[in-house]
Amino acid sequence: MSNNFDWAPKPWTKAPATPVWTQYFKQANPTPVFQKDDLRACTAPGKIWGATFDDGPSPATHGLLDYFRTINMHTTFYTVGSVAIKYPEVLLQTYQAGHEIGVHTWSHPLLTKLSDDEIVAELIYSAKTIYQLTGQAPKYIRPPFGGSDDRVRRIANSMGLTVVGFVDTEDWKHWDSKAKMQPVVTGHFKEWIKNGVTGLITLQHDVWAAEVEVGKEAMDLLVKAGYTVKPVYECLGAVLEGFFKSGQFEEKWNVVAPYVEKVVTVTPNNGTSGNLNMKPVPAKVVVSAPVETTVRSGALLISLPSLFAVVVGYLIL
Repeated sequence: MSNNFDWAPKPWTKAPATPVWTQYFKQANPTPVFQKDDLRACTAPGKIWGATFDDGPSPATHGLLDYFRTINMHTTFYTVGSVAIKYPEVLLQTYQAGHEIGVHTWSHPLLTKLSDDEIVAELIYSAKTIYQLTGQAPKYIRPPFGGSDDRVRRIANSMGLTVVGFVDTEDWKHWDSKAKMQPVVTGHFKEWIKNGVTGLITLQHDVWAAEVEVGKEAMDLLVKAGYTVKPVYECLGAVLEGFFKSGQFEEKWNVVAPYVEKVVTVTPNNGTSGNLNMKPVPAKVVVSAPVETTVRSGALLISLPSLFAVVVGYLIL
């Protein structure tokens, strides 16, 4: 890990447009596959949940890292580049703990109001931060404020990024008061659980202590109800990996059941142990319109080079 960020724009200032970067991706990926909409729901089978936390890293992030370690599960953190260079050790610890790290731009702007070149710069500088600290290029992006449209998706897709949306928990409305936040957030989760909802990609934050404490309570509700929390890339379904784990490669005559992690042993916050029996069930999807949040962070890390790796790798030199 290198903590030399001499290349970085000033924190919370808009990333400077660099037109040749935009031209690079047009040349490197002339015929990308474009998304019709942001991803807001998991596609993998089972009683799963795509929990995500935006706008970090921060000192409060440690509370979530400790919590997820106790339940032996992982989640996704969408990071703001100009925040990550302030807390590089926290981002690295998050990655080393096995969590997914995603792009949430450099300065948290509304991307739909930026030019093409400015959008590319916002994504590149955030990705560069992640790449420098972890050695992995990100694969997913969450636009701040849920601000995405066809143009934003086309630009992100041309850069090798998939745009991930969310179902809102509204923790950002009461970021400074746990007493006000707790009933709102846990109320959403209790209602989803009561209605048998599965497969949501939900939005929470890891900037303030109240957000983290309520976030842990929300995750406990899921765990105690038999859900498995997964990072976005897993909840979208590692179909090919599942093929090999299922035994279908060895079975040449009959179709086998899709691979699902059948039992996960966890230790919830109350110290009791439990088994989560996982069975494939159809995902019930609740989609919300984009909403405004306060400043908070999204994308996945992959081991294979992406188009990003070429540009952000060059910036490290």
